[in-house]
Amino acid sequence: MPSKPSSAMAVAAASPAGGGGVARLEALAMDKVAEAADAVAIASSAGEVVRAIHAVAVLLFPVDSATVAGTLDEPIKSQIISVLSLSHDERESWRRAFYHGPAFPTMSKILLGNIALKWLRQIHNTVRKEVYDSFFVRGPPTEVIQALVPALSQNENSKEDHNIFCLNIERLLILCLLENKGVGQIVAEFMFLNKHNDGVLNPDRTTFISRLAQLLASVPDKARMGASSALTASSFFKSVVSQLLVRAEEAAIESSANKEFNEQDALSSVLLFVGEVLSHVSRRGSTGILVAELIPMIRNHLQRCVAPDCKTIIPDMIKHVPQSRFWFTVIEALRDQHSIERLTEEMLRQLASHHLNDEEAYWILWTLFNQSIMHIAVMRAMFIDKFLLWKTFPLCCLRWILHYAVFEFPPNSVTQKPKCEGHQTSWLHCNV
Repeated sequence: MPSKPSSAMAVAAASPAGGGGVARLEALAMDKVAEAADAVAIASSAGEVVRAIHAVAVLLFPVDSATVAGTLDEPIKSQIISVLSLSHDERESWRRAFYHGPAFPTMSKILLGNIALKWLRQIHNTVRKEVYDSFFVRGPPTEVIQALVPALSQNENSKEDHNIFCLNIERLLILCLLENKGVGQIVAEFMFLNKHNDGVLNPDRTTFISRLAQLLASVPDKARMGASSALTASSFFKSVVSQLLVRAEEAAIESSANKEFNEQDALSSVLLFVGEVLSHVSRRGSTGILVAELIPMIRNHLQRCVAPDCKTIIPDMIKHVPQSRFWFTVIEALRDQHSIERLTEEMLRQLASHHLNDEEAYWILWTLFNQSIMHIAVMRAMFIDKFLLWKTFPLCCLRWILHYAVFEFPPNSVTQKPKCEGHQTSWLHCNV
């Protein structure tokens, strides 16, 4: 039976003065995983399996051991209840060592392999949620994705085993990424890392973020035929893009409010991740889904930029809103010109289907493209040489392109500052 965790051991191992620091605690976490693996390998009942993984789980997050024990028989019931609980700080030390060291990749193979195939159906649903699922749901999504998504490509010995294996992984992906908003948590994790380290993107971090985005975007392709509809490209990417845009806007507010950090550095990892994911979504043929999520958010953002009694808009109104920091750079973050062209063309067509007036369409284009069009020569050529001269668009789209990329001023523009009047006007106050 795995040994009981010692509170004193956790403190000593986590503290450099206690004789080990992070490396020492990572080694202890691996020892705990090895004990659990040995116990699972010789288990003769589901209760013994629960006892083995519970001994690891209590080191990492709060577990309702009484509820878990209530589903088990003696003597395992008493053994579960008698396991010592750690303090929040002790658990956090173990959690960092477990998930960011070699312990979690090893433990995930045990959980997804032998336990899922042989024992999971015999474990009470309450225990499964409290102990088994928690290793993934409560873990950092950046690590969880790297464990779950590649595993979908594994082949088991029989078709039945393969279906059981994949069904469980797909269930966990839905729990972690969709129901638990794991994509938004990844953005939050990058913000945290940027604040507590330098925000500069080194090659290792860039490679890691790119791989993470690739894994995330590959989920619909890797899911089985007949998998949950939540993992189809249309449903999955809709949730992913929505989470990304919402959380990236929030990150822009946070970085603007924190004066201790360079705003551009604070958002560097976030923008790279958002750009990589959106590029992968577009390349996988889901540009329409991406744009359908983007348009309502950018329209809402522009309404946010203007006071209720203001009749028109000027650039400074947009620039002074913190969320604009994200919207000004999101297109540039894509870095893949082919994806940018597909996104822009699709956006123009969808904007036309929304029957926007010329002024609103102009400011949407200005907000999304003005920063990149000033720095990247090919962006202006995209609008004028490709879209205006070679593509077939609705007439309203051609007017928008002319005003934005050729005339470089909005429709109905005036030379004086806008006058704020006592009535609500035009697109700024329509429902989206």
